[in-house]
Amino acid sequence: MKRILAIALSFLLSAALFAGCGQIIGEKGGDTTTSNTESLGTPNATSAEAAQSGQLSKNIIEAFASGNYHYKMTQKNEGGETVIEVWKKDGKEATDVVMGAFKSSTIKKDGKVYVIDEDKKSYTVTTDHTPPGSGIIDAANTFKNTGKAEFNGTELAYDEYEGEGGTVMIFVENDALKGIRTVINGVTEDKVYDAYDTDVPDSVFELPADYTEAKP
Repeated sequence: MKRILAIALSFLLSAALFAGCGQIIGEKGGDTTTSNTESLGTPNATSAEAAQSGQLSKNIIEAFASGNYHYKMTQKNEGGETVIEVWKKDGKEATDVVMGAFKSSTIKKDGKVYVIDEDKKSYTVTTDHTPPGSGIIDAANTFKNTGKAEFNGTELAYDEYEGEGGTVMIFVENDALKGIRTVINGVTEDKVYDAYDTDVPDSVFELPADYTEAKP
């Protein structure tokens, strides 16, 4: 569980660096996902023992580590808002990032990164050098506590984890992921999850048929 937690938190924090570039490497743990039409949730944590063991976020962390998921989140910080949508399945990843008037779309598959230019109907291809499991939180991260706090205008329950790089608060409501708050080097960032499920169609990993490769 500790290894899965380290992997998942590394991904969640590295998403703050931009464009959902985090990488998840881990084994799929147990029955951690629901059907493709359902949101990923958490088991009921009604006892003090469950709450103190990080039970609120256990399935959320394991679902991220499974490598088969879709999410859409709004990342809020002092610089404004960034909307990131990610689809991941079978080692492939598609990412859309919208930051004001700027939009970026990438597809990672077969060891390659395809950066899509919608205006020019073209794409560039580079080798994927993303280090497996790269992230900010160290593997020594530990569960700290469970509590309630204001998040995106609502008081929500959370699990808090800490490590050498900072702290992570995973907020849930009605057994569903609602957001992630990271505090790294004194900087707080909130990521509001608008969608979180396993609906990952194969089509999101395909390049548009009418787009051409842009040569250097």
